[in-house]
Amino acid sequence: MQSKLLALTFAVSVAAVGCGSDNTDPAGPVKLVRIMVQDSQPFGARGVAMDLLDTPGSPLSTAVACDAAHQCASTYLLQQAAPDVSCNAGACNDPIAAGLAPLVPPATGRQGEAGGTQLRLVFNKLLPSTIAPSDVLEVDDAAGNRVAGTATWDPSGSPVVSSDLILIPYGPALVFKPTAPFQASMQYTIKVNAQLVTDREGNPMADQNGTIVAGTFTKSFTTESLALLPQTTLTDVTKSAVTIAPDDILQLGFNAPAAASTACTASLGGTPVPVKAYADAGASTAGCAAANATFLDIVAVDGTGAPTDWAAGSYTVSCTVDALGGGGSTMLSGTFTVAGSAQAGDPQSRTQHVVCP
Repeated sequence: MQSKLLALTFAVSVAAVGCGSDNTDPAGPVKLVRIMVQDSQPFGARGVAMDLLDTPGSPLSTAVACDAAHQCASTYLLQQAAPDVSCNAGACNDPIAAGLAPLVPPATGRQGEAGGTQLRLVFNKLLPSTIAPSDVLEVDDAAGNRVAGTATWDPSGSPVVSSDLILIPYGPALVFKPTAPFQASMQYTIKVNAQLVTDREGNPMADQNGTIVAGTFTKSFTTESLALLPQTTLTDVTKSAVTIAPDDILQLGFNAPAAASTACTASLGGTPVPVKAYADAGASTAGCAAANATFLDIVAVDGTGAPTDWAAGSYTVSCTVDALGGGGSTMLSGTFTVAGSAQAGDPQSRTQHVVCP
């Protein structure tokens, strides 16, 4: 069945971008039909997507009436996983309905992943090949400052159908990938210079309703709050059976960067154990300038603040993790056990996760 969906998606995609036998585009203005927020790469850290234009009552909404005789069904997957389309209070759940925008950390390390999340502004037909995406599209933070990132044009995809929104995203699309991860609980504004957007016949840009846009099209969104991500957490102390070696670190993964003000405490048998929490920079201080604050490392320290081994035993740990940029904080606590001995080549060893000066 999945292969059939992929084949259907490909066929519709080809037709949608004007490469069919008649090589024609839909008549009328070029419409901005979707604004997707999703993983920046196939097989990213989360496999999540949201359409900022999929609002209640809009043609994009799949929150239709349901009951025992009218079951809910999804026409797509999210990174090879079936989305939740359950019937609740007489309406189908819409998996990509607009809300707080999901955040994806840059966990895979693949080229082009950038900040982990991408914005896809999907049009109903192709734009000219001469379009300059960086002149057309920008994203501003709440203070009005332009967010650093890369804007590109992706001519592939269909604006109406996909068998998997992450692996085969909607298109054709103007794509923005932030250089650094978006911050949690923050408002951002997408800006499109509509005067520079036309189709290949010179027709102007319109919104999803077909209304011609003059000047600048804007769409604001707010990101979700800071949260622990099981997908990227190496040692999930909030669950049982976490055991580390004496020279290991704890590492927690989050959906957005944590601030340097984040603080953790630990105790062994009720006795406080000094620890340091810090952004992961890898095995060398050369990585400190680009430390990944979506990973929070926790290491035991001695009286001088230098990293040291954990004593064997059962620990409790608690953290107040502040979101970078002042977007609130999240609290977590859990337990872990230290046992065994240091092993050569252990990627979890504190020697592979330096504390930056």
